[in-house]
Amino acid sequence: MKRVLYVLNDCMRKFSYERAAGLHRALQKLGEPFSLHILRSDAYFDFTTGHNYGEYNIYRLPDYADFDAILLDINNVFNAGSSEFGVMGIEYVVQAAAASGKPVISMANWNSVPSR
Repeated sequence: MKRVLYVLNDCMRKFSYERAAGLHRALQKLGEPFSLHILRSDAYFDFTTGHNYGEYNIYRLPDYADFDAILLDINNVFNAGSSEFGVMGIEYVVQAAAASGKPVISMANWNSVPSR
């Protein structure tokens, strides 16, 4: 059984559901057994700093190397000033995914996240 990690960060529940459901249907069409593990943060630039810090810590729970593939769908971190913990969370995800040695697909636009 293939274990797929889907990491997403957004603030719209309908968007999250439709993306995850569509991904699940696409994986089913492959005809191989799989388990889809979803890490989703609901942090947002309008939330308090303390709330966002806790939200983004969900990304640190798994060992990324335990999965066969990793999909990154992170798209609500606009700039370092609006979401400091968001940028740190995203940096952690990217580093952990890269260090896992597993195939990684990014489904989002990373050009909007400034480098530090």
